[in-house]
Amino acid sequence: MDIVTAFLNGIILEEVYMKQPEGLDDGSGRVCRLKKAIYGLKQAPRAWYHKLEEALLAGGFKKTRLARVANLDGLVGKGQMSKLGFL
Repeated sequence: MDIVTAFLNGIILEEVYMKQPEGLDDGSGRVCRLKKAIYGLKQAPRAWYHKLEEALLAGGFKKTRLARVANLDGLVGKGQMSKLGFL
């Protein structure tokens, strides 16, 4: 997972609409429905967390019962992070 653009990788589950960006506004008054998170969106951190959690669980990590986070014990030596996931 690419950490530099992490917030752009999250998929939002709610319906979120925004005005057309400057330069693309055709004056029709239409809005855009977002399918993925963008910077500044209130839901972006949570969407990114779910994407990260999904990647960690797919990489063999397990959730703990006490905290709703992925267990990172044993990360050293299990692989390196890259833009494509674990190597």
